Amino acid sequence: MQAPSQIDAEPSAEAMDAEDMEAKAEEAEEEESEDEEEEPGTSKTMDIAGELARLGDLAGAAAAASAADTAYAQGDGCALVKVYYATDRARVDTAAARATAWVMWLIATLGCAVVAVVSSSVVPRLSNRCRWLRRLPSLVACCAVMLGLWTGYVVWRDKLAGEPADAEALVSYGNERGPLELGTCMVAIPKSHALGKMERPSVLKLDFRENPAKHVVLLGVSPQESDDFFQELKAGVDESPRKRAFVFIHGYNVKFADAARRAAQIAYDLRYDGVPILYTWPSQGTLSGYTIDETNVEWTVTHLKHFLGQIAKRSGASQVHLVAHSMGNRALAAALREISHQPDGQRPIFSEVVLTAPDIDADTFKRELAPAIVKTAQRVTLYASSNDEALRLSQSVHGYPRAGDTDDDLVVVPGVDTIDVSEVDTSLVGHSYYGANSSVLADLFDLLHQSKPPEERQWLREEYLGDSRYWVFQR
Repeated sequence: MQAPSQIDAEPSAEAMDAEDMEAKAEEAEEEESEDEEEEPGTSKTMDIAGELARLGDLAGAAAAASAADTAYAQGDGCALVKVYYATDRARVDTAAARATAWVMWLIATLGCAVVAVVSSSVVPRLSNRCRWLRRLPSLVACCAVMLGLWTGYVVWRDKLAGEPADAEALVSYGNERGPLELGTCMVAIPKSHALGKMERPSVLKLDFRENPAKHVVLLGVSPQESDDFFQELKAGVDESPRKRAFVFIHGYNVKFADAARRAAQIAYDLRYDGVPILYTWPSQGTLSGYTIDETNVEWTVTHLKHFLGQIAKRSGASQVHLVAHSMGNRALAAALREISHQPDGQRPIFSEVVLTAPDIDADTFKRELAPAIVKTAQRVTLYASSNDEALRLSQSVHGYPRAGDTDDDLVVVPGVDTIDVSEVDTSLVGHSYYGANSSVLADLFDLLHQSKPPEERQWLREEYLGDSRYWVFQR
């Protein structure tokens, strides 16, 4: 069983002359245009090769066009991405959870109806004193009607979906703490998928149920024993062209299914020819669960540290990349800090460590975390933005700047490549650019596929903060 103390650097891309690179990029664009002609009426989308070509990176476009041949199992109108996972969420009974949701919505509906009836008899007596009370019964009645319609929709939707035919589809994980479990899950990516998009059903589009030919869908979850998991993982790594893997750690307000879909979408969009691995911790999956998520992301550190050590020893991968988002960076940074205390020669060295929109106190990151993280990686990259409303809200809660926000205090420290993506991030909240912005995905492609340093990624402009260098992402 392989137990490397260091995970080797990714080999550089094979040299090719300019004419070959241009020819391959042109072929990729021609194939894309042919596909569009074959499917009239579909919206124009651009894959990772097209985005790299648009940014002027012909070598990257050629590499992406070649990586487009990555072997994914094919379903009916979709590609199937196998994601390995580790989680310390507690398992939930999906049927019981579904019934509980019905009851909760029904209770809310009946509660509003009772309030509407009571207020309609009481309010007229008080309306002479408070005129605004006259509208209360009608407002509560409207709420009751809306809740009733929503409850009916939820029940109808679940009945329409029916009971899963596969027992694996009944396995799910909730937001409570549990033992560390391992397994695999299968995610469908529609062939019409657009780069950086997470296609989901929408009531506004009259999509009432998941369709793998139209949406990114978690098809099933298969828990495994530890030995079976690592045996299958190693076999998957051995089959990959360059024997590599990446581990994705999600952030705040993320459910298990959402995390699995995001990990699969990133792997698919990057045409990643290694093994995608998800580490998912017990986030509450709600906006109101921020403080609970903060507690759980600290609680999960011991499990994450153990899992990363096992990946380094038992996966057989020569390259392991780590990608974290938002609050998930707290768990990753803390786990790597503990790993950094291990003696030289016994400490695993990961290839690329990518910190996207880290919701970490900026001063704590600079003083305590960054010096430890750089001991565990061949390169550390930090993506930050001034348009990140979620981190701005986090700063207002904690009182101090966050490492992923460039507004007040850009984090530039030795050994960390800081990338300011403010100029390309145009989303409403500006927090999920790592997986939703095509230009940032293109940068991740060059970073994870070819290990290009920032100075070789031509869309990055070099800037200085005092004597410290950082890079700005240009449109």
